[in-house]
Amino acid sequence: MQHLNGLSKFVRKKTSSVFQRSEACLVNKDNHVLLPEIQPKQVSCLCLADHSTFLYSESDGIVLLANTDSFEVLKRWSFHTLEVTKLVYGHVIQHAFSASRDKSVIVWRIDQDGKGQVFIGHQLVVTGLTVSPDNQLLCTGSRDNTVRIWDVSTSQCICCNQSSRNLVTDMRWAPENNFVIQTSEDKSVRMWDSRTLEVCSILGKKMHIQSSCAISSDSNFCVTTSAGFSSEGCEVTLWDLRERRLVEEFREHEQAVMASTFLPLKTELTKSSQYHFVSGSKDGMICLWNKDKIGTFEKNSYVCSLNMLYVFDSFNK
Repeated sequence: MQHLNGLSKFVRKKTSSVFQRSEACLVNKDNHVLLPEIQPKQVSCLCLADHSTFLYSESDGIVLLANTDSFEVLKRWSFHTLEVTKLVYGHVIQHAFSASRDKSVIVWRIDQDGKGQVFIGHQLVVTGLTVSPDNQLLCTGSRDNTVRIWDVSTSQCICCNQSSRNLVTDMRWAPENNFVIQTSEDKSVRMWDSRTLEVCSILGKKMHIQSSCAISSDSNFCVTTSAGFSSEGCEVTLWDLRERRLVEEFREHEQAVMASTFLPLKTELTKSSQYHFVSGSKDGMICLWNKDKIGTFEKNSYVCSLNMLYVFDSFNK
């Protein structure tokens, strides 16, 4: 199994030509397959912290830090009262952030056992979570139709915007610009000005719920993924953020596409400075898309556990 840029990933074993439900395994940077003690059904979120550790949460709300080679649990935090919905790692300040169905967001210091600040304000489950490039601000979204900006150091809400029917599903802070991309159950893709928390553009409205989003490292492109079933919907959409227009739709998955990410430019896998992005679906497939130029893509497929969908974002770190 080929590894992606030397980073760990969860994969599913393939039996003949049929994808069987099986125990998840971890492939490390040396392509050695390791069997973890944790089971896929116990995990609600995954996020790589660095090349040697990863974060994951269990269905009861516990957040854990573990070693990617030995799977030894290094830290265990158990302050959420309900399931964790999102995990994000702030590489600048080396803190972890978790959002939960208990309506809260908590910051965890990797070098401490206890919890840090608690971000309270949402009235329903927190379903969107992203941190600014300098890790000084946090942006969250919820099924309560609100998007909020928080000061990480004080855990105070700086501004809040409520939009009718905006049931947030995912959000990403642009690495090089002052905007946040957000997907929603109302099938739209919003671009927020992170300085004022005003909608500066609605990129478009799709036919199906938009389940996730990702932004290229230069902030020029964005991909969003669609829910669906039996090949209806289930597409990956590429957007040009400079011109704020839809570039192309890609229909390869047969079930809802739940996650995506851009790979870093000029990696061992991509061998070039062209854009590559990855999509993962409930059909159990990971598709790697190679962008030679706009409108020209090649696809390679990888078999994986659905748990891999939660670690996509860490490939860009």
